Amino acid sequence: ESPGSVADQVTADLLGKLASGVLGPGDVIKDTEIAASLGISRTPVREAVQRLRSMGVVETAPQRFTRIVVPDSRMIYEGIIVWRALYIAVLEEVVPRLDDAQVQLAERRLGDLRAAVAEGRAEDSLFALGRLFGDLRELSRNEHLKRQLRGSLALFFVGIHSRASSGPSVRSGADYAIVDRRIL
Repeated sequence: ESPGSVADQVTADLLGKLASGVLGPGDVIKDTEIAASLGISRTPVREAVQRLRSMGVVETAPQRFTRIVVPDSRMIYEGIIVWRALYIAVLEEVVPRLDDAQVQLAERRLGDLRAAVAEGRAEDSLFALGRLFGDLRELSRNEHLKRQLRGSLALFFVGIHSRASSGPSVRSGADYAIVDRRIL
């Protein structure tokens, strides 16, 4: 999917950097630097930053800083609750119209997730979950829902990167069973 406006493109770029870990918790972002690196005006960058702020992904202090949030456990937990509710809406919309190839891909993704969870591979589990739900999200025809999910997912990845930088966030497959029940 190709975002429409320049602000959409900047938002997508920043969300991608969050998901990949290029931008992480506490990182300062400067609209002037982003605009200069992309060869655009600051207006769409400011709009993108405002969107990220409304998603809870960045925090701003006027005339001081804009930075990626450093989520605490409660913020991560509440984000997972929202993410789950949004994905239920996606599943209700998308699953009834999946074709055979899409069902097979979803089953493979779910198999990857189950294997990673069973083997206690924390990072692989999270990325398998992201691939599974990312595929389903992109099949949605509800653009507003997709946008909200991208923001929720970005916050989720900020939480992962935050926990990873402070040590292991999940210690065993049993911990993932809890995450599995709450998200799925």
